[in-house]
Amino acid sequence: MRSFNRFSAVVLLFGLPAFGQVKIARDGDRITVDIQGKPFTALYITGAETTKPYFHPVRSASGTIVTRRYPMETIEGELRNEKHQRGLWFSHGDVNGLDFWDNEASYTTPNRGFIVLDKVIGLSSGGKTGLIEAS
Repeated sequence: MRSFNRFSAVVLLFGLPAFGQVKIARDGDRITVDIQGKPFTALYITGAETTKPYFHPVRSASGTIVTRRYPMETIEGELRNEKHQRGLWFSHGDVNGLDFWDNEASYTTPNRGFIVLDKVIGLSSGGKTGLIEAS
């Protein structure tokens, strides 16, 4: 398996006008995002199964989870396929011959790459917005 050495991203999370405080905090291998005192999502950045950073779960304004939970959780009736489809994430299937899309740690497919979040540069909470800056 080969590594994509540098992943730079600035993620700006906008609270809807109806929302109040956006709180972003580091919690071990993840960064949590709460809006108006309620959980919105968490960004998983490290861990044995983390081949790319991903948000899980993502909730609507009413608190309903809008992303599938597998493979992070097992929910009765939910499909148990496509292990690489983790929450909300961004990657490409072919970058210079490496596959950053279909790259689950348990897969045996050739040329799997993985995205490494090198460091968290900054986290900012605010009244209507929050910022996660990482490289």
